[in-house]
Amino acid sequence: MTINIGDFIKTSLSQHPCCVISKNDKCEEYLVSLKEFGGDYKWVKDVKKINLNEFQKLKEISKYNNWWYVQHKDIYQSILIVFLTNR
Repeated sequence: MTINIGDFIKTSLSQHPCCVISKNDKCEEYLVSLKEFGGDYKWVKDVKKINLNEFQKLKEISKYNNWWYVQHKDIYQSILIVFLTNR
């Protein structure tokens, strides 16, 4: 299973879906945004990729603090474009 930047995963560190911000392929670690930390990051290893539709992804991202959008416009905008084109 391939996990990419912008995908959402489940981890034992959060009760909510987490957005993948970066990845380290050498040791299979993923830098993810956690809702509990306002979108701040944590490196995690044991993850499971989950399938969310674009509306659900936008809903999760909207729960992060305002700085998150500025730092990750590329992820946000790519989700938004898919959401708008699939309506």
